[in-house]
Amino acid sequence: MKSRKWTMRLFYHFLDVINSWVMFKKVNNIKENDQLLNLGTFRLELAETLCKLGLPANGAKRGRLSGSTIQRELVMKKFRGPAQAIPLKDVRLDQTCFTFKMCQKCRVSLCDTKKSNCFYKYHNEE
Repeated sequence: MKSRKWTMRLFYHFLDVINSWVMFKKVNNIKENDQLLNLGTFRLELAETLCKLGLPANGAKRGRLSGSTIQRELVMKKFRGPAQAIPLKDVRLDQTCFTFKMCQKCRVSLCDTKKSNCFYKYHNEE
């Protein structure tokens, strides 16, 4: 719901209030009560009832998270593993292959690029 614009959220909120008023009118027509509330009075009574119930207006909690919530979120985070170190600039720009593939059969890391195909050389020289 956070991705929607506030105008759409407000529109849907008022649509919910109007729908509840229509349902209220239908229920009271079935019971044949003479005294029906108009929309303004219905909205006022709805607001008072929600305030008396102690329900939050938007349902979302605001402010800082409690310590237990933070701990729960930290435990739930996925472990990505160790970060790889970025090679130095002169190593990166020396135009030597640093892209390695692991040979599953030999268990050796070898490069495989257009200029230097160590993978092919290693397996053909043996």
